[in-house]
Amino acid sequence: MKKTILLAFIALMISATAFGQKDETLFNKLKFTGAWGGSATNFAQIGENYTTLTGGYGGLEFSKDIFIGFGSLTSVGDFFLDNTSNDRYRMSYSGLLLGYSPKAYKSLHLQTNLMVGSGSLRNLELNESDDFIAVQPYVGVELNVVRWMRIGIGGGYRAVFDSDLPAIQTSSLSNAFGEVRFKFGWSWGR
Repeated sequence: MKKTILLAFIALMISATAFGQKDETLFNKLKFTGAWGGSATNFAQIGENYTTLTGGYGGLEFSKDIFIGFGSLTSVGDFFLDNTSNDRYRMSYSGLLLGYSPKAYKSLHLQTNLMVGSGSLRNLELNESDDFIAVQPYVGVELNVVRWMRIGIGGGYRAVFDSDLPAIQTSSLSNAFGEVRFKFGWSWGR
């Protein structure tokens, strides 16, 4: 009888420690460490001409180096896709913004991000518009100017898919870009 009670007690203690273990998950490891938002100015060739896109972004920082947020860019004024047509266009797109900045606590550090979302290209002459999907990876460097302000410079590639306007190829909208970013917010902890 004593052996049975002792074995039951040992089994209970082993099972209690087994069930007491906490599973390690992605969200257990990610700690909320800040909130940031800012502006982005993007310089790119669209079609045969160069144009500027401007916009903003905002989101939350986790574990000092992961950013999850939302971004949006819109062309500044009208642009022409080629030099032989009088058709003027405007473009805007927005979407989920995922970023990674290793060693973001250092004054100068690497910054990468990926924006995936949808957008619209509008032909102002024909009053037509078309929706598309945009995927935009970015790599750059970021400078921590003061604790609440950062400046970044870098570049990437905007890939546009699923544009259905008959006169436009998605390759005209997909191009490399250079970008300047201003980031404001606060990050706590170390």
